[in-house]
Amino acid sequence: MVDRRRATEIATVFDRFLTEIKLLPQSGRYSAWNLQKDATMTDIDTRKKQLLSRLAELDDRLTRIEDELDDAPNPDWEDSAVESEGDEVLEQLGTSGQDEQRAIEAALKRIEAGTYGECVKCGAEISEERLDALPHTPFCRECARAM
Repeated sequence: MVDRRRATEIATVFDRFLTEIKLLPQSGRYSAWNLQKDATMTDIDTRKKQLLSRLAELDDRLTRIEDELDDAPNPDWEDSAVESEGDEVLEQLGTSGQDEQRAIEAALKRIEAGTYGECVKCGAEISEERLDALPHTPFCRECARAM
């Protein structure tokens, strides 16, 4: 049989335990919340590396396009016409590459601000599947579809 004093001690310990459980997310201790946060940070770090890698690829591609566009024009009129068409294609590729660069830089800013993975239009969480396909996307599927 437990006496009244022992029951009070048990209740006090239990109350402390409940208090600690309520305080875990605010404290520096590890909890399920902190472990989930750490796992998310790893995912964010992986996304950041993907974005930086793609940014480096785009930079290299855009440099090659710029070099190609800077080449001296061919003196032959027919060859020059063909090169002109090729230059138009290269300019469009360069423009789309610059657009993607801006989108990636914006995504990196969202990572630094702590808002990466949130739709900039409605605030909903962007699905992992969508981020896998377009890591720099600022919109959830529904908002992107509505545009």
